[in-house]
Amino acid sequence: PLLNRINGQHRQIKKQLRELKRKKDEFNQITDNMQEGLVLLNEDGYILSINPAAAELFGTSRDCIGENFLVIDRRHDMSLAIEKAFKKGHGDLKAERNGREFQFDISRIESGGKTIGAVLLAIDITEQSAHEKIRREFSANVSHELKTPLQSIIGSADLIENGLVRPEDMPRFVGHIRKKATGLVELIED
Repeated sequence: PLLNRINGQHRQIKKQLRELKRKKDEFNQITDNMQEGLVLLNEDGYILSINPAAAELFGTSRDCIGENFLVIDRRHDMSLAIEKAFKKGHGDLKAERNGREFQFDISRIESGGKTIGAVLLAIDITEQSAHEKIRREFSANVSHELKTPLQSIIGSADLIENGLVRPEDMPRFVGHIRKKATGLVELIED
């Protein structure tokens, strides 16, 4: 009976190990093919897992598993974001790495009300940031291009409205307003 029980436990352990290996392989296949960088940390900040995208980003390999995260990134801003995630549940950071801009999102992982680690996700936002910069520059240019003629139109209209334009000068002011307004319409249509 004792040997049978030990043998049964041994089979159960082997089955659980196979299932654990299958889940680990599945996890690695999913994370290995991610474009985003993914790092799992334990509650003390030691690396439990790092996918190839994160390893490339931080200039390391999977050999860093088991090391403190500070081994692969000593930057103060990153340390603060990770510390914030452990304390408050979430930390984030936008930073340039390897000539590209990244959004780093760090989230605390809890189990049974206890912090057991954190997950760091690195998303390349270089193109998104470039598009946002172009949009801001375009808006600033459009605003500038519209402001000058509009201010001239408003100024002329104010002079007319306040009776400061002599009747004989009225055609010149109206012509000025029409010319500026026509220029705005052409600017908008282009």
